[in-house]
Amino acid sequence: MSESAGAYIRTRRTSQGLTAAAVVKSVEAITGKKWHQTTLTRIETGQQGISLAQAVVLSHVLGFSLDEMVDSLGLDPSAAIRTARLREIETAIASLQDEAKRLEAQR
Repeated sequence: MSESAGAYIRTRRTSQGLTAAAVVKSVEAITGKKWHQTTLTRIETGQQGISLAQAVVLSHVLGFSLDEMVDSLGLDPSAAIRTARLREIETAIASLQDEAKRLEAQR
């Protein structure tokens, strides 16, 4: 899935006229962690797999849901897998929201 997911991410980024550097800067602002532009490039070209956490952050930055990405790739996960994935996503989103609140409070 990583190569196709990466191509989807690149398409979303370029269709919005965003550079890889701009996306990386947004990811760093959200996560508070250092990201390298080469990480994004490797994900987009399929040279590196994408973790769920990375997919969640990139979907937030680029404005798509993971379901949209999965659907665009023509994947049809079973209901059990989809339910488990949605739980992980909800947990990750809640964590990102908490982190965003913490960062806002520090300003």
